Amino acid sequence: ALIAMHAADDLVSLTRFQLKDTGHAINCNVVKAENATAQGNLPVPNEPRYLRLERRGNSITAGHSADGVTWTNYVAQTVAWPARVKIGVAAINASGKELRASFEGFTVTAP
Repeated sequence: ALIAMHAADDLVSLTRFQLKDTGHAINCNVVKAENATAQGNLPVPNEPRYLRLERRGNSITAGHSADGVTWTNYVAQTVAWPARVKIGVAAINASGKELRASFEGFTVTAP
């Protein structure tokens, strides 16, 4: 998962996960003052994916790509964040199965 946040109750996350025996999906979750909204689970193949959170001013867009060139984006979200926010990656295992996660090419660029 990629996470960008101003506070614990003010964040945007982009998560790739496995559904119970039905495949893999990507979900964008937006939390604003304890009200969470999800922009749906988009099915994706069981192969590595690029994930991207892009902020421009008060707008943040989440997207994913198979090749890092052609992107599928969620609807941009309006945020009221200061110039500096926290960002990070996470790997969470909610099952009893072994988890293998890898993060490559993690970069942060300033406008």
